[in-house]
Amino acid sequence: MNGTRGNDSAVSPVVGVMLMLTITIILAAVISAYVGGLGPTKTKPPQVSITGTVYNNTTIYLDHMGGDGLSIDDLAIILDQGDQRLRITNATIKRPDCEMKNRAGSDVTFIRSGDTIVLSGKDESGVTNFTAVSSSIVIEHNKEFTWTLLSQRSDAILAFGRLAFY
Repeated sequence: MNGTRGNDSAVSPVVGVMLMLTITIILAAVISAYVGGLGPTKTKPPQVSITGTVYNNTTIYLDHMGGDGLSIDDLAIILDQGDQRLRITNATIKRPDCEMKNRAGSDVTFIRSGDTIVLSGKDESGVTNFTAVSSSIVIEHNKEFTWTLLSQRSDAILAFGRLAFY
C-alpha cells in the first residue's frame, strides 16, 4: 500500500510564533498601562501659592496666598544651606527649641488661604538653629538658604524659595 503521509510539521512553528507574539503584545500593554499612569498612583498634591519671609532672625513665615487647604501634619519643610540639609515635620520637630505651627494658633492644624505657617528656631549669636528629633541645621546669618515645602501624602513639592536672616 502506497499511502501518502500528511506533512503537518509546518503548523506547530506557526502556532508557536503566534502564541509568543500574542503574549509579548499583552505583556507590553500591561507594562505601558502601569508606567503610563493607569496603575496605582499617589494622592493628588494640593495646589497652593506660598511665599516665604523671615522675621527677627529666628522665624520663617510661609504665607498661604491662595489655593487648596493644607494640614500642618501633612507638611514637611526642608531647609538647605551649603552642605547642610534638614527635613522637618510636625512629628519630628524638637520642641521647645524649634516650633512649626499655624500663626492663628497652635491648636489650628489646617492651613487655609490667608493663614501663615510659622517655623521658629533658636537664635545663637549669628546663627539660627532648627532642630528635629534626629538632626539639626545651623543657618548662618547674612547667607542665603533655601526652603522647600513638601506634601508628605503625595510626596510632591508645593513651594520653594530663598531667604536670608540679617
